[in-house]
Amino acid sequence: MTGEKFHALFNARSIALLGASKDPRKWGFTMLNNLINGESKGRIYPVNPKEDEILGLKVYKSIADIPEIPELAVIVVPPTNVLQVVKECVKRGVRAGIVITAGFAELGERGARLEQELTEVARSGGMVLVGPNCNGIMNPWEKLYVQFPPFFVPPGPIAVIAQSGNVVDVLARQIMLRGFGCSICVSSGNEADLHSEDYLEYLAEDSHTKVILSYIEGFKDGKRFSRSESTRLNSSHT
Repeated sequence: MTGEKFHALFNARSIALLGASKDPRKWGFTMLNNLINGESKGRIYPVNPKEDEILGLKVYKSIADIPEIPELAVIVVPPTNVLQVVKECVKRGVRAGIVITAGFAELGERGARLEQELTEVARSGGMVLVGPNCNGIMNPWEKLYVQFPPFFVPPGPIAVIAQSGNVVDVLARQIMLRGFGCSICVSSGNEADLHSEDYLEYLAEDSHTKVILSYIEGFKDGKRFSRSESTRLNSSHT
């Protein structure tokens, strides 16, 4: 079940980028540019109601206009629009989402309530969420680079899980500079839906992962982490 839940996230063959932008200063441009330059195996669908074409790709007005159901939605719209976008993704049947946008529980009680609401909406539709307030994910084995930095770490045996996006980027960069590669990298952010424990359970069964590096600021379920750790140590991983 763990592998099935994560398939649309780490092995997406169709990716909607909601909040795609022509402005190089905006996240929506950086994310789209890296998906393209990373030579993603998945079909890329930029979404922006005000644009027709960005970086040579046709732009769609909404997720409902995309000619297939995207497996993965990357969400970089303003925080006030995130909930509505997640609702549209659930209605469309999207199975996984990455909320890059910040402005939720890290800002206080009001943001926490909004974060809880978008989590409930996603779960009601069977959609898993990374974030919000994160830097994205990498799966070099699938050439999936949903990320800010313009470098593309090669595939390898080392997984990186961190709540801090900067930590993920620095570790991935150092791994690459030392001649190694990564299996999966995740900036988990606020962990509204998926938690570090979820990623550890998945990686314990991932055939590409031999080493897991993690930076965790706090566990949502300490007992579950202990069970995940036991599973990992009983596997072939270090």
